[in-house]
Amino acid sequence: LPSILVHSSLVMKPTFDSDLIYTDSILGDDYVDSISKPIDFLGFEVGTRMATPLQITTSLKAWETQSDRLKVFEYARSHENRPLHAVFISSPENLASLDEIKRGVKSLSDPRTISDSAAAEIINGLPAIAWMSYSIHGNETSGADAALAAIYHLIATEDKKTLAMLDKMIVII
Repeated sequence: LPSILVHSSLVMKPTFDSDLIYTDSILGDDYVDSISKPIDFLGFEVGTRMATPLQITTSLKAWETQSDRLKVFEYARSHENRPLHAVFISSPENLASLDEIKRGVKSLSDPRTISDSAAAEIINGLPAIAWMSYSIHGNETSGADAALAAIYHLIATEDKKTLAMLDKMIVII
């Protein structure tokens, strides 16, 4: 087989394709005025540039004080000592019951310790849980920006269908 030599500068050179540029706004207009918009922390529309880890942390901390639909937990630190957060979004009632919900979920973790009828009763009483993993690898930068947009939408929207969903679900980002 003939060998093919390719110089890395040809393969690794960034490319620009104007067809891949997203020009519409990611977020709509129907949001609560009392919750700061992402642009207030970023200085640019979310999704048009990369947010820094500091901008993300600043956004989360501010939103936690502005919204009763959000709880932020620092669960670890990165290799560079940056905070890693788990963000819980739901109705205020569900967020107030997180410990009880956690106990219910934990009781379902080993089917040998619970009867089918008891498990069904617990399941019927629990909200659904949606785990949204954004940027699980260090070089996946756009996921963190998408997460900011999703978080803002869920905590600031006035959409009745979304609010009804949050009554029945906990979204973890």
